[in-house]
This record gives sequence, C-alpha cells and structure tokens, in this order.
Amino acid sequence: MERLATEQGWRLVVHAKSACAFADHLVWVGRYKRAYTECADWGEAVMAEVARERPALVVLSSSRFIVLDVDGRPVQVKNQPEPWDAALARRIEQLRGSAAHVAILGDTPFSSFDVPECVARTPGDLLACSTPSSTAVAVDRHARDRVVAERTGATFIDPDPLVCPTEPCPPIIGNTLVFRDRNHLTHTFSVALAPYLLPDLPPLE
Repeated sequence: MERLATEQGWRLVVHAKSACAFADHLVWVGRYKRAYTECADWGEAVMAEVARERPALVVLSSSRFIVLDVDGRPVQVKNQPEPWDAALARRIEQLRGSAAHVAILGDTPFSSFDVPECVARTPGDLLACSTPSSTAVAVDRHARDRVVAERTGATFIDPDPLVCPTEPCPPIIGNTLVFRDRNHLTHTFSVALAPYLLPDLPPLE
C-alpha cells in the first residue's frame, strides 16, 4: 500500500493493532483470557478519525484466526463464522457513511513451515518447504467475506492467486522469498505485489 500511495500520489494513513480485528464485535484476548476491550476502544477511535477524514478508500484486513468474545467466552471465527460475518457487515456499513469506497483484503495463505528456516535447511529442495493450498488457503473464509462484500457494496480482494500461484504454494516466487516466518509476507515480496494489487482496488477519482 505504501508503494501504491507513493506511485499514485495518495495520502496513506495506516491503523493497525496486534490481534485486534477491525469489526463491530468484541474480540477475545487469549493472553489475558478476557474480552479485548482495548481493541474495541481502538476501533471506535479509528472510526472517529475516518469520519473526520472522509477518505476515498478504506482497506480492511484481518487474520482468519481471530477469536471473538461471545457472551464472555472465546469463539474461533472458523468454528462459528456467523458472528464475524454480521460484525464485518456492520463495520462496512458504518464505514460507507464516511468513505467513498471500502475494500476487504482477504487474509494471505499460511505456510506449514517457518519458511526462511526451512529454505536455509534444504536449499536444494524448495518443494520440501512448500505447503498444499488445501492447508494454506482460507477458501471458506474468503467465500464468506466475498458474500459480505457483495451484500454491503464493498470490494473483496483475494490475495491467494498472487501469494499461492501454483500447487503447492511455493516458498519463493521468482527470486523473492514469500514469507518471513509462517504467515507474514516479506517486505520485498509485499512491495513487489503493488502493481498486481492496484487493478483490484476500486478506481479512485
């Protein structure tokens, strides 16, 4: 996004909070075994800034492994997706009152390995560091997010064809390492994705 902002002449404002999903629902924080109220406070502060800024585009992204607080107990989104679907839809509808466009960037694939460690251990066998798409890709979550986006007038962007273009998902694409651990993309690879992401974003006037 930073590369796109520089090349397109956009002003980019980034809001991120660890283990905190930007949806209209309490999140469970496992470390403290309670509702992540700080996350909710942060989300409201971000919403207030969006209302002030009235941006041309808001791009949302969250891990598919977020855990929600449902009646004081932890509920994994993958096991009970309906509360997340409703919370995401509410947040998008709130945002559309202030932003011209809203996009959901789906969660990236997850590797079964710490990729740099695996590649360093088996440099002559990159297939050993690859992950089947059935394990790496969040097919069900993306399908549900796409439905939410269509229902709320948002744009859904699927990163899987860019991050996992072959079967199995490779640890290196071209000469670039894809992951810096199991699930975070390397800076170099992320920057290289910019021109491929741009056509999927809503056109900004």
